[in-house]
Amino acid sequence: MGRPELMNIDKQITVIIPTSPSPKHPSTQLLEDCIDSIRKHLPVVECIVQMDGIRTENENRRVAYEEYRRRVHWLAQNKYEGVLVLEFPEYRHQAEMMRESFEYIKTPLLFYLEWDWVILPDPIDWEGMVRAITASQLNYIQDWDGENWIKPKK
Repeated sequence: MGRPELMNIDKQITVIIPTSPSPKHPSTQLLEDCIDSIRKHLPVVECIVQMDGIRTENENRRVAYEEYRRRVHWLAQNKYEGVLVLEFPEYRHQAEMMRESFEYIKTPLLFYLEWDWVILPDPIDWEGMVRAITASQLNYIQDWDGENWIKPKK
């Protein structure tokens, strides 16, 4: 691989967006806000939306969540390019969904962002972060809170 500073940052990162049943469904507005905020920073980055199955205690949300899933597939096919939807028919939890998603990640780095969070519009030194991680200066960057560059949109 070449020097990261000469590469397209969008080709270095895959964004993972986990989602699961919520009282907010069937609306996709929070997910759309999340993806839109990603696109403002990384316009062509690949995104993987992980849709978890329904836990027994959330059965009452099944109808709304099934409609939400249908809408998410529509968005991936009609509104957003570079969005892969992975639907898990049974409840997996984030850790198992992540394990089952690794085969779809074709980039050296991943960015994990909850479906109901957004990246703030402030400038972010994406190239600096990619250089630091690929040069083994850092292993990961988590919820940087120097001035909040991500926040929940609940």
